[in-house]
Amino acid sequence: MTASYIVRYQGYADDKTAFINHYRNSHAPILEKFPGIKALVLHHAADFQDPHPITLGGNLLIAEMKFQDISALNIALKSDVRSDARTDFANFPEFYGEVTHQAFQSEKVF
Repeated sequence: MTASYIVRYQGYADDKTAFINHYRNSHAPILEKFPGIKALVLHHAADFQDPHPITLGGNLLIAEMKFQDISALNIALKSDVRSDARTDFANFPEFYGEVTHQAFQSEKVF
């Protein structure tokens, strides 16, 4: 099974476009240096219409980093790149909310 490392930004930014642009243009090049990283997928909140009652998520951005397996993810998280990524967080445009990190094993069903 492959592994994904999900960073969820639940909340809002004064300037959503600036926040996402910083992530894409400044933070992503740092993440690309993780040893063993296979992909980075950014999930942006989108307007949609669901005819059924639902609870909206409230996420500004979800970043999904993909690795071959959990071992590869653990190696990446212990690398110097992880410190560089944490340091860059101070350069992000103002964000109000909660940031969570979680690892997943990915199983493709169809």
